[in-house]
Amino acid sequence: MIKNSDQLGPWILDEKDIYESENFIDDNTLDELLDIFKCPICLDIINQACRVRDCGHLFCRECSEKYARNFKPS
Repeated sequence: MIKNSDQLGPWILDEKDIYESENFIDDNTLDELLDIFKCPICLDIINQACRVRDCGHLFCRECSEKYARNFKPS
């Protein structure tokens, strides 16, 4: 049960909250997190993730299918 109903709803932040709070992620950490979710083929955020069985890498499903069609092993 929630006792403090004033903690619900959207927060209104001021500059002090953004720049002095320990709860916010700095730009470098945010960039590193976003890199985890980038497709190495299209370099965009992964859309419909597809994992390669052998190595475990993630790609967009569409990128993975295009790559498989264009670069079939002979």
